Amino acid sequence: MGIIIGAIAGLTAVFVVLYKNNEEFRNVVNKTWNEVKIIIGTIIDALKGLFEAFIDFSMGVWSKYGDDIVAVIFSAFNIIANIVKTTLNVIKDVIKIVTSLIKGDWQGVWEGIKSLTKNL
Repeated sequence: MGIIIGAIAGLTAVFVVLYKNNEEFRNVVNKTWNEVKIIIGTIIDALKGLFEAFIDFSMGVWSKYGDDIVAVIFSAFNIIANIVKTTLNVIKDVIKIVTSLIKGDWQGVWEGIKSLTKNL
């Protein structure tokens, strides 16, 4: 790592000396840097345009389908919530049946089976 850091420091020092003392080198560096700035500016402008187009598209979709999207999300959430609730109730019923069997509580077993059947 020390050799790599030393090499980078050495190259940087050579670059600085050349830039300060060699007009031709300085002109090439400045020209290259200006071209890089133009390319970066072009890329940034393209990304801005792409981002603006995406926002416009999203706003159009939302204004046209926003209520439908919200309705679908709520429906999906309700379905998932019902599945989770039913699953937890089934687990609760199975636990009630097993514990009632262990206790010898036949009425509890029967109530657990009725509840399990209803939830299924």
